[in-house]
Amino acid sequence: MRKIIIPVLMIFFCLSRTMGICYEIRAKVEIKEKQLKQIQPIARAELPFPRNGYIFVTDKDGLKVQSVYFPAKDKQTRCSVYFKTNKSDIYYVYYLSEERSQDTSLANQIQDGKVLIDDYLNPSARTSGFWFWTTKPSLSGRFSHTGRISSKINSHYTSIVPGEKIKSSDILYQSIFIKGDEAPSEIMIEVQAKGKPSCYFSWGLDVIKWKNLRKISMGQIPEAEKWVRLVIPTERIGKDIEITGIGFYNAGGRVYWDYTTIGSPVLETKVIEWRKEGKKISAFFDYDIFGPFTFSDKTFNIVNFNASASRGINTYQWQINGKKYTGSNIFTQIEKKPSIYAKLICFNTENKQSETFSETIVLPDKTPESINLITRIMPHRNVVNTGQIVFIPVQISSLMYSVVPVDILTDNQIQHVKILPGKDNSVMMDLFFKPSENKSMHSIETRVGETIIDSKKVILSSIDDVETKILQGPYIKNENGDTIIVSIPEYKFSLNNSKSNTEKEIYLFIGDIPDGFIEIIKKNLPDVDLRWLKYPESKETYHALSNLFWIKNISENINADTIVLFPSVNSILSRTPVDEWTTCLDGIVYCLSKHTNNIICATPFPSAPISEMFKPYADATVNLCKKRNIGCFNLYDVYTKITDWERFFSDTKGIYKNLPSSDGIQILTDAFLEMIGITSEKK
Repeated sequence: MRKIIIPVLMIFFCLSRTMGICYEIRAKVEIKEKQLKQIQPIARAELPFPRNGYIFVTDKDGLKVQSVYFPAKDKQTRCSVYFKTNKSDIYYVYYLSEERSQDTSLANQIQDGKVLIDDYLNPSARTSGFWFWTTKPSLSGRFSHTGRISSKINSHYTSIVPGEKIKSSDILYQSIFIKGDEAPSEIMIEVQAKGKPSCYFSWGLDVIKWKNLRKISMGQIPEAEKWVRLVIPTERIGKDIEITGIGFYNAGGRVYWDYTTIGSPVLETKVIEWRKEGKKISAFFDYDIFGPFTFSDKTFNIVNFNASASRGINTYQWQINGKKYTGSNIFTQIEKKPSIYAKLICFNTENKQSETFSETIVLPDKTPESINLITRIMPHRNVVNTGQIVFIPVQISSLMYSVVPVDILTDNQIQHVKILPGKDNSVMMDLFFKPSENKSMHSIETRVGETIIDSKKVILSSIDDVETKILQGPYIKNENGDTIIVSIPEYKFSLNNSKSNTEKEIYLFIGDIPDGFIEIIKKNLPDVDLRWLKYPESKETYHALSNLFWIKNISENINADTIVLFPSVNSILSRTPVDEWTTCLDGIVYCLSKHTNNIICATPFPSAPISEMFKPYADATVNLCKKRNIGCFNLYDVYTKITDWERFFSDTKGIYKNLPSSDGIQILTDAFLEMIGITSEKK
């Protein structure tokens, strides 16, 4: 009895003390998609263990789990270790060089498979219905998909491109999540196969009906508020079929669909620590291969090397395909070839130790995919003040069928992102620039590896230096299509009481004012030359921008003693953001300040019958006038302090205008004359 008990106690002591003694290599791995453990209990770790030896797996508490080991195949350098999971998400895979008998019973339980639909669709796939991708709930990856909430039949469909050939023994799995308070009366999955009529698999009541519907009843509606995997026996469709489309139906309620697979793919893991027994430092890298891709006569793969699982390291040096790199996480472009040799040299500079890890990596031999990415500069502030940070959002979309690692380069800064297929998975990136007093040009490059896919230019320029411009919707462009950001220099207006060389003092009114106002002012100021410039009719919807450049272009020909600036009604009615509207107004004042002795800036009129609509613009105008030391004609206060002020903006009861009616013009006239110092006796 003693001879049996001692070895058992020793083994238990070994595992519980260090979670694995007598090992040469230990890989600490983590389940990538933890939620998938609900439907698949078997995981796989791809590890560079020697071909001969003994391998076993424990969970994070040292409890040994069932496992099986398959040596590397062909030119591959990594073996496959399959193991059965439990509640733990962290596992330890041990390698011992000694020969022991390996338990292979788990091999019979492995059902590998292929994912058909997860986080995205092939952009070339034909779809119908309403596809709504959401992160909550989600079983695999980032998203699940659903349709509209409806008391009637809800459906969405996609073709499978390319078609997926399957055997009669294969099973189609579909995971679903039903909202507890929105349970449908029937769920149905349509499977289209090449050369065959669609087959519909149904759960629940027989509610969905139409002519020639080939429906197979599969039982009751699954349990709500949990992920449930539906089993679709493809043998009911036919033998050795090719799936060309899948449709998702529910009668009422809300159903979330995720993780459509042929067979049951095993759980994937990532190595989070690589340890060699007896060594303080250990070198290791993992890698992901993207591609092959083709672009502009180039064919290449992108390989992402990650050495974060190395232990006790603070310096990383790489030799890959004849090139040298540094850092723990790198992306490298590999021109078309069957394999590459990668070597990692790790250092701990504190204890002056080093460790090396190398591997030959076999690249995929398949037809390359043409790179098809779209980079767009999205709406942004076109006019800023000098020194203000410029924020430019950039959208990157992929029309490809595979995931692409993309780099966005600006001013020697790099942002890495992985782009999923389809416009629905577009990625927004925030770029920042700081304008200076001098004109500067910046590039926004979209790269895949070392290959430049797209390049856009952003020019930061003072309003004084902008020579040519083209307004394209919300953007300012030059003739080359480059984006222009205009900055307004810092300035303070100085009132000049000297008069122009003309016989009469010149008052120039600019902007939207009511008809008849100028005529009344002329009667009160007979010795003053009054002029009026209206904002030109423009097809542009961004009136604040077009008005700014119109003023800039005509300002050189302006000669006036006093300029009275009224706002453009259209620029406010188009709901230009207040900060953008104010900066454009600031630019207008700046351009005019060089060609006049005095500036009076009027606020917008109140918006009848709801005065508050234009108040933010009025407040912004008042603050700008204080900042730039110019006169402020506060029309908002002039009218709103009068009881029943709305009547001055209406000729017909219940119908209001943006500018004062004939009864309201006299109030405007009196207020203006009072502002410039004309008393009522002189009127």
